[in-house]
Amino acid sequence: MMNAAKTCLQKYMDFSGRAARAEFWWFFLFLLALHVVAIIVNSALFGPTLTQEFRYSVNSSGDATARLAVKTVYNGGIFTNAIFVLTFLPFLSVTWRRMHDIGKRGFWALLPWVFTALTYLMMALTFEEQPVDWNDSNLPEGVILPDTISVPQSWALVLTPVLLAVASSLVVLWWLRTKSQPGSNPYGPNPNEAPS
Repeated sequence: MMNAAKTCLQKYMDFSGRAARAEFWWFFLFLLALHVVAIIVNSALFGPTLTQEFRYSVNSSGDATARLAVKTVYNGGIFTNAIFVLTFLPFLSVTWRRMHDIGKRGFWALLPWVFTALTYLMMALTFEEQPVDWNDSNLPEGVILPDTISVPQSWALVLTPVLLAVASSLVVLWWLRTKSQPGSNPYGPNPNEAPS
């Protein structure tokens, strides 16, 4: 695992060539372990994140109910954010090289990210403000609720890129588990075969 991590971190800007299946998955396991350690360290140092949030529901006629909910979350906080920022480029480059290893262009690894971005774009473009008649009888004192909430004009416009993001993620995951293309391919020699 450490050899794969060392190789991937050293080749963090190398988007050419090929990465063996073992190199990719050992690096993935290394990143997963790193995130678990970050969550444990963050939770030990700072404790869980406690948040109070309003949960509300709106029926089709616009009537709404709201309640206060307390949520306890154990997350990595600043540690996992730092790990994500520092390891995103190495992970992207090894994924890119892994796609090369099976004979595909590296940009296919970006497909789930593109559909995820499209989901957020469709949410931003299609959500509209709807007036809400709150039933304030169960709310704590001093709570002020907005007069409107954002709802999508069309769920189809939002759910379509979500489904495409999930489907493309599954396809890319399937490709990442595929065996290396035997012999050389346009991206270089097979990393699992000894050079002749």
